[in-house]
Amino acid sequence: MHPATQALLDQFRSDHLPSRLANVSGNFHALAKSLVATSEGTKYPTELTAGLRKLLEAKDCAVRAVRGVPTEDEGGIKLPSTGFGGG
Repeated sequence: MHPATQALLDQFRSDHLPSRLANVSGNFHALAKSLVATSEGTKYPTELTAGLRKLLEAKDCAVRAVRGVPTEDEGGIKLPSTGFGGG
């Protein structure tokens, strides 16, 4: 794996996040790993890198959006598990 690809994948880590945010982040990590696996040997590695950067930006936005939702303890709703491999 190219070092730039690995460096981007490392940015999808979610072990430092609370579980409800890690679930959201983990879904993006699973998608990023799948994208890398299916793009092995691509003729367009710069497109893979660009796609991973954009996915990372989307992940960051999604985590920030969920972070702003009150928890059940705060009178908010329980966030459903998406079942996409996050966690």
